[in-house]
Parts: sequence; structure tokens; C-alpha cells
Amino acid sequence: DMIAAEKNQESADVWAMRLTLADYYYAFGKYVEAKKIYADFFNKYKDSIPEDIKSFYTGSLYKYAQMLLYLGENEPAMQTYNRLLAIEGLDEDTKRQTTFEAAELGVRLAKDMKPGKERDELFAKAKTRTDSLLWNLDLWFGRALVLMAHVEVINGDIASANKLIEGYMPQLRSIE
Repeated sequence: DMIAAEKNQESADVWAMRLTLADYYYAFGKYVEAKKIYADFFNKYKDSIPEDIKSFYTGSLYKYAQMLLYLGENEPAMQTYNRLLAIEGLDEDTKRQTTFEAAELGVRLAKDMKPGKERDELFAKAKTRTDSLLWNLDLWFGRALVLMAHVEVINGDIASANKLIEGYMPQLRSIE
């Protein structure tokens, strides 16, 4: 085994090989094996991410969240998104995309719940996240508005959904 032959089993190069192996496991339906490698990697650096692997780490964490979503493991995916968003100095593109996707997942989870405190908390967190995306006129701005309108529709307030979209129509047209 090429990975086992490496002298420093904790080097960034060896972790890159292991995570590539995890990607192959995932691609071939060996999800348990893939998840174990990812979990080992994230646990190793849970307290401190070395600067020289930070980009690699955040990319892997994002990829892991996507894998969990594909497997229907929404709660662990949300935890992974939260972990990613908590990383200091996360690049702006990753931050905006992850913020939206976490908000979208929160709405998806809340939509299927009965009205109540937990559902309201998920919607409130999604709103906080989407509000944070309304400062740049880009794809995430537009998607955040649509998601906010969708929450209004879920809550039975179609008029508010329409008002929201109409109120931002000039900005939406400018990013068209």
C-alpha cells in the first residue's frame, strides 16, 4: 500500500492521498470507509488547523458536507456546514456559498416539521444567514431572496413572498 509506505503518516501529502482514497471510496459506494477517513482527518485538526493546509482542510470539509447531503444525513451535514462557517478567515466565496447552502438545508429541515419552537429556530437561523448574503449583488444574493420568499410561502404568506421579490426586483434585474 503506497500510503502505508510513507514515513510520515501525518504529513499533508499523506492526508491528501488518504482523502483522495476517501473520494474514490465515496464514488464507488463505499460510504462507511469514506466517512471514516474524513472523520479521522477532521478530528485530527479539530482544535487547530495548520495554516499550510487550511485551504485543503476547508475544501475537504465542504466536500464532506456534500457527501453527507447525498447520503441523506442532513443533521450531520448541517453540523459540518456550521463547523466550516466557524473557521476564521474562510475565503469569501466559500463562506457565501456555504452560508446559503446551510440556510437552504435549514429551510428544508424546517419545512417538514410541525409548527413549533424547533421549526421557528431553524427558520430564524436561515433568515439570519440569508440576511448576511444581501450585501453583494451576486448569485447568492438572488438565491437568498428566493429562499426567503420560499419561507414566506411555506408559512402561508404568499403576499409577503411576492412583496419581498417585488421590493428587490431592481437589484435582481441588475444581476441578471
